Amino acid sequence: MDLIDIETSFEPYAEEIQEHLKYRHWHITYYSEENDDYFEAIGYKNEQGTWDIFFNDCPKDYKKLFDSFCKKNPDDPNDLFLFTVKLRADAEEKFFQLVEDVIAKRKTG
Repeated sequence: MDLIDIETSFEPYAEEIQEHLKYRHWHITYYSEENDDYFEAIGYKNEQGTWDIFFNDCPKDYKKLFDSFCKKNPDDPNDLFLFTVKLRADAEEKFFQLVEDVIAKRKTG
């Protein structure tokens, strides 16, 4: 389910509602039972109304790989900025693909 912008007839509260929505977030969890791999990303609503996706607490053994192509979150250097999307489904697909590509390359390389 994706959070959508809402308009309200309660004009005195419209600004407060929009301000609150800017800081909404959700978690994307990747788990591979076969490899016992667990990774999590967090999507934060940005000022443009889209979602910035960050790799949350990247494990140390993968950090160098992701550091080579990810920017750091200025608010939390342990979180790496991955990409921006409009929909949660897009974020899940991109994050899962990214993790699988990086893990597969690392384990075979």
